[in-house]
Amino acid sequence: MKALVEPTASNQLSNYRDMVIEEQKNLIALCRNVPGLIYQLRLSPNGLITAPFVSDAVLHVWGIAPEVLARDASRLVDGIYEADRATWQALQERSRQTGDSFTFQFQYRHPFRGGIWLEISATPEGRPDGTTVWHGFCSDISERKSIEEGIAEASKREAIERLAGGIAHDFNNYLGSMLAASELLAEKLHADDELKHLATVLVEEIHAASGVARQLLAFSKDQPIRVESLPLQDLLKKTTEFALRGSSITTRVSVESPSARVLADYGLVQQVLFNLFLNARQAMDDRGTITVHGSEDEDGGHRITITDEGHGIPPDIQHRIFEPYFSTKSKGSGLGLHVVRSLLKRMNGGLELVFSNSTGTCFEMLLPADHDAEIEDSPPVPVTAGGTTTEVYPWALILEDNASLRGLLQQVFESLGMKVFTHEDAESFMESAATLAKGDEYGLCVLDVTIEGGLGGLDVVEPLRKLLPRAKIILSSGHSDLWESWQSELD
Repeated sequence: MKALVEPTASNQLSNYRDMVIEEQKNLIALCRNVPGLIYQLRLSPNGLITAPFVSDAVLHVWGIAPEVLARDASRLVDGIYEADRATWQALQERSRQTGDSFTFQFQYRHPFRGGIWLEISATPEGRPDGTTVWHGFCSDISERKSIEEGIAEASKREAIERLAGGIAHDFNNYLGSMLAASELLAEKLHADDELKHLATVLVEEIHAASGVARQLLAFSKDQPIRVESLPLQDLLKKTTEFALRGSSITTRVSVESPSARVLADYGLVQQVLFNLFLNARQAMDDRGTITVHGSEDEDGGHRITITDEGHGIPPDIQHRIFEPYFSTKSKGSGLGLHVVRSLLKRMNGGLELVFSNSTGTCFEMLLPADHDAEIEDSPPVPVTAGGTTTEVYPWALILEDNASLRGLLQQVFESLGMKVFTHEDAESFMESAATLAKGDEYGLCVLDVTIEGGLGGLDVVEPLRKLLPRAKIILSSGHSDLWESWQSELD
């Protein structure tokens, strides 16, 4: 028989040591494969905080060497942003007293990576000597926070845009009535120059308020986009000339390629340029030179730079100039630059501040190019300078549920010598149309597209066309975002 060999104490110790080493290897491998930092924080009764154990991710997550944390982990607390530090200390103290775990998200000033977001989870363990040890996990959640903030910002922006569109629509209805009344008042005040001047001022102020409403519509994305091929040189020259008419400012307009064409909405580009020129005029006190230059961008689009000789934008606010409702002007809406940049983005373009100092400011506008257009002399882009041609009809038939606007339209058309028939519902409107069809079919029909609680202009326009084929039909509405879909119904 073989004799049984009893394990010696040294063999037992060796086996135990091997087992511990294997467990340590497994722990290290586990820690290395965890997408974050596993740690221990120890708070001694004398207030000293140390980190006896941290995994290899510590330099990426906290940016502090393990040996430093083993002696003094206060640098971790110092890296927490002041706005979050008090909350961290309060959570830690409550956890020490109650034994409860906690999770906390905070901004952290990383020594090498700058400002980041961290999320830390900690479970406390009280020791007999009064020491508290927290076992926990910490991860970098900067990317997640960025996505969450982006979603929150998009939701907030969508709510503001919806609100802005509704306000602009109602605002435009009121302004329409006020403008018609003011223009009628100005026309009737021939003898009293002072009263006529006041009426003219009122008209001008309403036009200015209407501009704010248009900015709100652009901000709300309700303004429809109609992209077409436009000759860049003619667009810049005509718009610059019109925007600076009556000013003592001189201009230099140049385009590297005279045949260059861009794909854009002419009215919206004009609105963008008007806003930039207005800012330049104010910064230059209406004197000096504005330089406008068009060139081809390396990506195939067209780059337009607008450079003024004004006093410049203060360096400390340059990063905020595109924020909505931010303005340095006492009477500014703060929507101007935000709106024009939004309009350009909707046309696949852009707007950036190139430089601004005490000698002037330069903005750079980008527009997509139309490379498929035939290179030929194009007719100039039309620019309206304010005057309109009025065609007088023998009668006007109006469908409008707003009583004030209905009455003002009646006064306007009657002042032109037209016979006017007004209606607030589609049924009585069509009865008048049938009566007029028995006589002279040539006249003017003005229809509000949407009538609250009943049929609107869009519902009766087709039978009206058949009933009065020679009549001019005008559809009107403050809901400009729906025009394109309405037009497709009418085509």
